Amino acid sequence: SSALERLEFEEAIDDPLILAEHDAAGRCLMGQVTDVEKAQTEIKSGNKRPSLVPLIELRLTSPTMLLPDERVIWTVRDQLQAEVRSIDTDRVILAVLKGHHRGQSIPRVGEHVSFVALSYFGGFPPRSPILTPWTHRDVEPLQQVDDGSPDRSIDELIELNSSYMVSEGD
Repeated sequence: SSALERLEFEEAIDDPLILAEHDAAGRCLMGQVTDVEKAQTEIKSGNKRPSLVPLIELRLTSPTMLLPDERVIWTVRDQLQAEVRSIDTDRVILAVLKGHHRGQSIPRVGEHVSFVALSYFGGFPPRSPILTPWTHRDVEPLQQVDDGSPDRSIDELIELNSSYMVSEGD
């Protein structure tokens, strides 16, 4: 649900340990801003006129698993959303697509920043059923297992129990 995705996003932003988990998984961009091009314009799909799309260049301080075209959100202002345009082992260029307020609300050169690839519109992929606790799983029908033991009917079990009780009294 979108409420759960929003909660997961806010936890990642608010809790340094959760953000560190995302960073360890390679889902973050952390580094120092080395260049900002505020005047960059592009014609977005469906538009005829160019739109302002500032570019931010980061020198990465930790490795990442992100690829070009992936969306990231600035951890300082979650309204600022960017797209990875190019990435090397120690450098990334981001195109700011939303929330930059005409280029005014973006990181400055020299600033240490972090972006996370987590969106409350998309969020993480669904959790693995193996990792979901049994208390939160769907009820599964019991499977028939052939363990080699003879199957008995209800009548046979009652008769077996009756004979056990009779033999006990002797």
